[in-house]
Amino acid sequence: MSPLEILAQQLSGPAMNQLSQRVGAKPQQTQVATAGIVQTLLGAMARNVQKDPSQAQKIAGALERDNHASLLDNIGGLLGGGGGAAQNSRSMNGMGILQHILGGKSGRVADQVSKTSGLNSNQVAQLMVTLAPLVMGALGKSKQQSGAQGGSGIANILGSVLGGGGLFGGTQSTPQQQPKSNSFLNAILDRDGDGNTGDDLAQMGMQLLGGLFRR
Repeated sequence: MSPLEILAQQLSGPAMNQLSQRVGAKPQQTQVATAGIVQTLLGAMARNVQKDPSQAQKIAGALERDNHASLLDNIGGLLGGGGGAAQNSRSMNGMGILQHILGGKSGRVADQVSKTSGLNSNQVAQLMVTLAPLVMGALGKSKQQSGAQGGSGIANILGSVLGGGGLFGGTQSTPQQQPKSNSFLNAILDRDGDGNTGDDLAQMGMQLLGGLFRR
């Protein structure tokens, strides 16, 4: 399963209600914001890997070292304030994960999600910190389920999330097809062509992922 499918399963029903209570928002607003944030983070990771292929190996190493996938084994307890020792590990460092993925663009993404979902900036910021470890957990689960190996496996998972096979070709595309894939990623992550992806990611995320949560 893709990370999107895994999170759609994990964050449905009671889990979405828990998220809503955690940030003090209505479930429908939280669902819209969650869709945008999840796709934004996965899209940003895909873009980072495309720009610097060594990032894929670093992500793979972090998933193995910090056992992010285990966070999804008891998501109800985690969102409810339980979860035991995992909450003290590096895998739960939402702020650190956001900084690594988005750099200085976290604030701009939060503002865009706020405008689209109706949540205030503080609610969105709290939601982003909560969801960042879960996104890594879903990527780790997808890696486990698919048997993906190393950086190339991570690159292909992230590429398939955005459509059109792996970022670096793999078995799903040829070198002749790769420029088309790159163009697709650019269109997704820099929608208005201004060279700044932070203000475009969240809105595209809601369009791409929103339907998945409503199944």
